[in-house]
Amino acid sequence: MYIEKRPTSFKFTERYKGLDGKYHSKSVSFSKNNFKTRTEAQSILDKRIKNELTNIPQIRVSDLIDKYITSSNITERSKINYYSSFKGIIDLLKDPMISELNCGYILDCFDAINNNISKYNRYMLLLKMLLNWAFLRNYIDADISKKLRILPESHTHEVSDKYLEPEDLGVLLDYMKKNAIMNI
Repeated sequence: MYIEKRPTSFKFTERYKGLDGKYHSKSVSFSKNNFKTRTEAQSILDKRIKNELTNIPQIRVSDLIDKYITSSNITERSKINYYSSFKGIIDLLKDPMISELNCGYILDCFDAINNNISKYNRYMLLLKMLLNWAFLRNYIDADISKKLRILPESHTHEVSDKYLEPEDLGVLLDYMKKNAIMNI
């Protein structure tokens, strides 16, 4: 904090680095410059700076999605895919304010699609991407995307179940020839 003498007062100024990475300053004036006014000025300036640095915008998840997609450098086809997937996420989460999101709320909402692992994982990946983007741009104050997990996909099919044996292939080809499915 530095103090500037004015004709009728003293100006107490504090510099700080803002959310945008630039330096800003806050100031307050008092008629005297003594220990009591300096400590009072410092506490007032600290409160003002803290309010400025913790001023998180209050927007809905749908608005955040719009900002994310419009600022992303992706193709039009990808934007269409993102919008359709994000619409499903908004339906699950019921479009809350971004400040109301926490891991417990997200996981409770995602329990509705827990039985569809591929859909769950797609939505979770997109949501994690969105939350990480929001954290880096100070829309949320904690990176909750690191706490969210993707479900492991179970691979129940054996490789041998995916291919036909030579005898089975012969039977299939004969059937297809007889029923004019194939032109050989």
